[in-house]
Amino acid sequence: MDTKFSSAIQTLIMIAGAEMPMTSDQIAESVGTNASYIRKITGLLKKRGIIESRQGINRFTLLAELEELSLLKVYQAIARTE
Repeated sequence: MDTKFSSAIQTLIMIAGAEMPMTSDQIAESVGTNASYIRKITGLLKKRGIIESRQGINRFTLLAELEELSLLKVYQAIARTE
C-alpha cells in the first residue's frame, strides 16, 4: 500500500483536531509531504463528502460525523480512481 492512505488518515486527524480550518500548506508541513499531494488527497475526500472546502479559500473542515467515519470509508474514498 502506498502512503496515500496514511496521509489521508493524518490529514483527517489534523482537520478534525484543528480549532480553525486548516490549509493544505499547514497540513502538508505536519504530515511531512508537499501541499500539492495533500490537495490531491483532500480532493478525493471532498468528492466523497468526508470533508469540505470553499473555493478560493483553500481551508478544509470535516463534514462527516466522526462516529460514522470508518477506516474503510476513508480507504474507499482515496482508493477509487474514477
